[in-house]
Amino acid sequence: MEIVIGVTGLLIAIASAVFAWPAFEDYLEKRREKQQPSAGRLLNAVKTRGELRIGLFEYPPLASYRAEGVILLPEGYYIELLNQLCSIHRIKPVLVPTALSDSITSLKAGTIDVFACIFKTPKRCESLDFAALLHFISVTGVCRDGYSKVNVHNDLQRNDVRIVVCKGEIGHELLIDDFGIPKHDKRVTVIDATDIADAIALVETNRADIGIADSLSITRFLSESHESKFRHLFVDEPLYVASCGYAIRKGEHEFREWLDSELRALAKTVENQQHEKIALQGYDRVVRTVFKAQQSHALEPAKGPVSNGESSPPAQ
Repeated sequence: MEIVIGVTGLLIAIASAVFAWPAFEDYLEKRREKQQPSAGRLLNAVKTRGELRIGLFEYPPLASYRAEGVILLPEGYYIELLNQLCSIHRIKPVLVPTALSDSITSLKAGTIDVFACIFKTPKRCESLDFAALLHFISVTGVCRDGYSKVNVHNDLQRNDVRIVVCKGEIGHELLIDDFGIPKHDKRVTVIDATDIADAIALVETNRADIGIADSLSITRFLSESHESKFRHLFVDEPLYVASCGYAIRKGEHEFREWLDSELRALAKTVENQQHEKIALQGYDRVVRTVFKAQQSHALEPAKGPVSNGESSPPAQ
């Protein structure tokens, strides 16, 4: 009798689980929707939850951290604009440290709503949308002082020129997609690092001849008492000029328009223009603001493919 009751109870439990499963699946689906709003609803979700989750990759002076004791506090021009936006709309800014290589997956997964300070490139446009493109930043090179084999774009095609780039960064991406250099070229060293100093260390020790990266990072490195050891290449005729701004996941048109209009309006205020001027002091040869470019009728960044020897216009 006890065995019959036990079996009956087991069957009832199994049946209950089977019939309850659709309700449980519905609960999980609603929970997923709450965590990651469906496409096109992100703006409403941000305002409803009262939080804007900001992916932050350290890129001084535009986005970085400052130490206060053991605490790291975010700062920089791009972060300040987002903080002002959140203050106006009574939204809490939540900073989420995010590696540049994780930016696409984090935006797609909905763990962050916006990624601050990132270059718009053809490859990234396949997966992301962009808002408030505020600056044009050039891609240039750096070599040892006295090294003379590289002077124009086409010199990068020489068989005796060794190149180093950081994995996933703009120099790496453009080297493969735009510069006409084969993906598995033995002359190219790709290092898994985010600090330009690691790439330039290979140049300094003669394990590479030229490092390719964004010019702001190179200029910042050279300004830290390294000028006499290296030569900054392609400053006046950059390899590429990229727009820099904020990235979001694709399909969020309302959210993109909101971010774009709000952040552009904030960037045009006298106070923020002064903040920008101070932040970019010393970088005027390699960074230009979109607003100044528009005033000079240079509306779009241009590039000069290495493969045909054409040169892009100066970054400023």
